[in-house]
Amino acid sequence: MEGLNAHGDNLDLRAVLGALRRRKLVILGTTVLLTGAILLVTLQLTPLYTATSSVMIEPSAIRAVELKAVAADRAGTLPGETSAIATQIKLLRSRALAKEVVLALGLDRNPDYNPVLRSRETSLAFKARRWLVNNWLTVAGFADQLVPRAEHAEISEAARTPGPDGSSTELVIDRFLDRLEVVQEGESRIVTVRFSSASAEEAARIVNTTVERYIQSQLADKLAKTQRAAQLVSERARQLRDDVLKAETAVSDYRAANGLMDGRDGSLDAQQLTSLQAALATAQAERAAKEARVSQVHALTTQGQRLDSLSEVETSPIILNLQQQKAELQREEAQLSQVYGEKHPRVIEVRAQRDNVIRRIGQEIGNVVRNLENELVVARMREHALEQALAQAKERYAAAGQASVPLRELERVAAAKRLLYETFLARSKEIEEQQELLEPDARVIYSAEPPDKPSFPKLGIMAAAGLVTSLMAGTALAALLEHLDRGLRNGQQVERMLGVPMLGLIPRLGRSARSRGILRYLLDRPASTYAEAIKGLQTTILDPRTGASPQVLLVTSTQPGEGKTTLALSLAASLARSGRRTLVLDLDLRRPSIARTLAQPVEAGIVELMLEKCSLDESIQEFSDERRLHFISTSSRGRMVSPSDLIGLEKMRLLMTELRRHYGYIILDTPPALGLADVRLVAPLADAAIFVVQWGKTSITAAVNGLDILTKSGIPLLGIILNQVDLRRHAKYGYDDIGQSYGRIRHYFID
Repeated sequence: MEGLNAHGDNLDLRAVLGALRRRKLVILGTTVLLTGAILLVTLQLTPLYTATSSVMIEPSAIRAVELKAVAADRAGTLPGETSAIATQIKLLRSRALAKEVVLALGLDRNPDYNPVLRSRETSLAFKARRWLVNNWLTVAGFADQLVPRAEHAEISEAARTPGPDGSSTELVIDRFLDRLEVVQEGESRIVTVRFSSASAEEAARIVNTTVERYIQSQLADKLAKTQRAAQLVSERARQLRDDVLKAETAVSDYRAANGLMDGRDGSLDAQQLTSLQAALATAQAERAAKEARVSQVHALTTQGQRLDSLSEVETSPIILNLQQQKAELQREEAQLSQVYGEKHPRVIEVRAQRDNVIRRIGQEIGNVVRNLENELVVARMREHALEQALAQAKERYAAAGQASVPLRELERVAAAKRLLYETFLARSKEIEEQQELLEPDARVIYSAEPPDKPSFPKLGIMAAAGLVTSLMAGTALAALLEHLDRGLRNGQQVERMLGVPMLGLIPRLGRSARSRGILRYLLDRPASTYAEAIKGLQTTILDPRTGASPQVLLVTSTQPGEGKTTLALSLAASLARSGRRTLVLDLDLRRPSIARTLAQPVEAGIVELMLEKCSLDESIQEFSDERRLHFISTSSRGRMVSPSDLIGLEKMRLLMTELRRHYGYIILDTPPALGLADVRLVAPLADAAIFVVQWGKTSITAAVNGLDILTKSGIPLLGIILNQVDLRRHAKYGYDDIGQSYGRIRHYFID
């Protein structure tokens, strides 16, 4: 749909808004008419009054429904509160309850609900009997006694007449349920009951009766349902108790048979296994650390390095004390040596003490190394012991795991049965309590009162709904019209759908310009929008860069009325003003338009020239305001000649040869291509052709058919011209082409 899809295959919001703006009159008219019709119909409808009553579904009622479900489902699956309220709503709208209300209030004898009575009242026999009673018996004085009796007999007979489904009461029930509405208020337990009737008092009476009958029926059925549920639940509880005893006995027997006491079903073994794995990992890390320390000591010993750098040596209190003693003795030795000399007895004694301390330090370092080696041995032994304990624990865990698989299954079965048994036991006690405290399933929290205002029709809502509906219908109609609009409107559309280049868009002339004369307007307003468009077309056609410079140009269209003659004359006038002699040759012998458009009489034209009734100079007419613009038209007598016979003459070819020598450009105005063979006959006389289509009017199919005829004639086709473009409407499509630019830069032109 081009109107709503102007830029491709994707929906464009701007294109949609443009389409709605273009079709605003259609939308507005449709909206006004349909809204008025809806309001008129609304005013003719019979008003209905809706009475409302609110009922609260009590928790006891919900429990009763759950017990009923328990009785039906021996597996004990209990429905939720939502389903319970939905069940109560179904009961309020049940046919059994509706039948009670209908018979209690005598609605089966009311014509508003019984269609059989309504058809009887409209029958001729009923009307005749009523007229007889009201007229003749009134004169006789028996009307007061016979009219009520006759009406009662008629109503009773009609009420007993079976309807299409076998009973008139069923028809009344159907109509009753159509007017009865029962809804839940949000997520609450409040249910609203509504009924619509032509009488406000009758609507309130029906609603209150319905609610009362519903509560009475629920209260009457509750005791029987509770007793039946209690019996089923008790029976099921006894069965579950036996199942629980059997399941727990099976668990105890299996434990005893496999030596799995409480707590030894695999859980303790798993904990012990985890603890041993953690202890083994710690022992392995300690053993690795001690091996590294011992390896370091051996490496230092092998390399002959001192072991004083070991952390154990540096942190040993004994070694630190000995190192301190050594330092003090060395200091004392140095002092004594300076005072007494190296061989003094005191110096020798201090030196001997120092050497003794050094030996003790070496012994302590050896002790540290041996301690490291001993700790490594202990770490390895501890690691080995943990590995053995872990292997034994794994064996015990595997054995316990194999034995505990059936045990866990037995325990799950026993637990499930115990839970189900406890559930049914609790339900059994609950039922016993409910038997002692029976309450109604529902409670009326608001009784219906006769409404003051009718609920239907609501003029405001109907008007709003009518307005929205009408607006949607108008929009849909506008979209349909846009979809059915198959006219060509822009260059992209032409080139995409027809595969032919787009030469230009020619604006549509206003009424004042057409009344003045097309050539007069074109020559007087060279700076107008129309003149600029013609100049642009001239530049495109005669652009030497494109290699297209035809001397004889054929102008045709798909069908009449697309403006090809006006375009041919305008293009010829523009060419003449550029300084070249230009001739327009009217070859549309069936409907000649050149002379009519220029409002000049034709005494001798192309027909007379071909029939040698005049000379070439006599047939050529000159435009008074532009001496370089000439034209040869067709007189009214030319319409009596067969175009195919005239154009096919050898004289026509000789004439074109002669005209080519005297004129720089020759424009051939031909008949429409569709449905006529004239274009094929004229095509050999021209160098090239341009195809004119009317903007928004010429359909794609018609343009394709016309182009096919023109292509088969063998003449080169320069392209297509979109003619008579409505610039104001064109701008609304949002094509962003030269046609829309004309509207934006209108102040550059002088129209």
